Amino acid sequence: MRKKLTLLLCLLLTVCLAVSCAYLPFGDYSDMYSVGVIGGSDGPTSVFVADNGDTVTISKEEYERYQQFDKLIELMDIADANFYEDVDHDVMLEGAAAGLLASLGDPYTFYYTPEDYAALWEDDEGEYAGVGIQISASYLTGLCTVSRVFDNGPAKEAGVHKGDILYKVGEDMYVDAYNLNEAVDVMRGTPGTDVDVTFLRNGEEITFTLTRKQITVNRIDSMML
Repeated sequence: MRKKLTLLLCLLLTVCLAVSCAYLPFGDYSDMYSVGVIGGSDGPTSVFVADNGDTVTISKEEYERYQQFDKLIELMDIADANFYEDVDHDVMLEGAAAGLLASLGDPYTFYYTPEDYAALWEDDEGEYAGVGIQISASYLTGLCTVSRVFDNGPAKEAGVHKGDILYKVGEDMYVDAYNLNEAVDVMRGTPGTDVDVTFLRNGEEITFTLTRKQITVNRIDSMML
């Protein structure tokens, strides 16, 4: 019971963070050890009791809402028992949060881990060392599509086009929406060093050897009319 309760609360916390929820009905869950049900004036209520003696009461409606996540807890238990390697619950919860928002079917709705979010702001700074492309990933199709090719970058000079699909980085890293961040890390690096990047264009594989350089991101294109 304690294990399931802890996993459930961790999952709920992750989900709340993923949707920028500002309200959580609990405080610190690390020392919870039991759950019970008591009667109240408005019907049954659920009670969580912590090791330090503090008690937090939530409504039956809230408790039933949390029970919707039983399937995910059951899947984690199955993975614990049957997966051929030790599983990382934190990684699984991150994946669950990403999948939760991906299921909305909106290509502009994402869940960012703290590392992903830091990288996002790094991109917004406008300068980095890499190959000079912006990628849009779809968790529905798994495809990673070039949404922009930055001026004066290695990709632009080599002939990479907007709409090309990022297929492979290096010799053996095949890219999809789930490992895109790892692929981006490989494409970035020390200016003057090379990286092989393969794209799909009209169903054909095209491989470029791109020499990393300092990229200045041109967010706006303009011309005098």
